[in-house]
Amino acid sequence: MGTEAEELYHIKEELTPLPGELVIYKERASGFFGTPLIAHLRKIGADSLIILGESTSGCVRASTVDAYSYGFHTVVVEECTYDRSMLSHKVNLFDLHHKYADVMHLDEVIEHLAGLERSRNAA
Repeated sequence: MGTEAEELYHIKEELTPLPGELVIYKERASGFFGTPLIAHLRKIGADSLIILGESTSGCVRASTVDAYSYGFHTVVVEECTYDRSMLSHKVNLFDLHHKYADVMHLDEVIEHLAGLERSRNAA
């Protein structure tokens, strides 16, 4: 990648992927469009996705709708998404929640994941 592309796709230090984690570069709104994401998710047997990012009305919405269309149970984390305006953000969360995903608060998602981990460890 050239310098301009490296700056465009720069991953913030606090979000640096762990060794072995997949990084997918996308060129359109949806993380699925023109990327190997669906093949990777099918390969690992994923059935649910947690979606976050920017912008709620653009990339988050497009990826959520595509995830739903591919048959995934999808959660959008309200506090981990944002948009240019609060109105656009809230309207899109409302619409996504009523059509394509469970919009949940971060603490709810963390508790749910912790419960899954406890169940896995108990088995």
